[in-house]
Amino acid sequence: MDGTEDRNILLYWDDQNIDPSASLVVKKWRSVCTSWNTRVHSLDSGYSFLQEEYGRDIANGFLSCAVPAMRSDFFRVFWILSKGGIYSDFTFIPKREPLFFNASKNITVARWSHGRIVNGVFFAKRDCNELKVVAFEMLKAISRKNDNNIWSATGPGAWIRALGGEQTDDLEIIDQSDLFKNFLAHSGYNSSTRNTGNHWSEVQKHTSIYCVP
Repeated sequence: MDGTEDRNILLYWDDQNIDPSASLVVKKWRSVCTSWNTRVHSLDSGYSFLQEEYGRDIANGFLSCAVPAMRSDFFRVFWILSKGGIYSDFTFIPKREPLFFNASKNITVARWSHGRIVNGVFFAKRDCNELKVVAFEMLKAISRKNDNNIWSATGPGAWIRALGGEQTDDLEIIDQSDLFKNFLAHSGYNSSTRNTGNHWSEVQKHTSIYCVP
């Protein structure tokens, strides 16, 4: 497999009624990546997919994530495990066909300027072993429900625990500067919750990030 078989792009918007500015992000991905299959999933379609593909336990794990950003963290891992391809946050739009991954490796992640890997954009081949380890880390956190920090439970913290921070024979790490120089730009969509009280980092300060499905 050279990586070109996994020509899927996943975006996740929790509400099935997508915001107009976010719709422009989807259109950009589809217009630039014409040879790729760009999919957008929501809470409802995400649950249906997980139940059909993985069964009730995984689907209920998804529902036990009480915050939309956390559900996005969860869903992206399991969808890419099944289908292979690229996941991107709505924060980003493509400049050109996003061939930022190393086709000889199972998974490519980005290292941000703070020195840590992130999960906001990545590529993985279907059935990727490294992504399975990430999934296991998330499932442990969700089953224990003793970590009320989304970054740690299902976000980059889970990825760092699973993958470490160095390249391996199967893991490629691309620097943020190279990613933006060559492949991506900030979308600037106007419905982002960053720097507001509705951002996940603020929500988790006063409520549990877990619920019983």
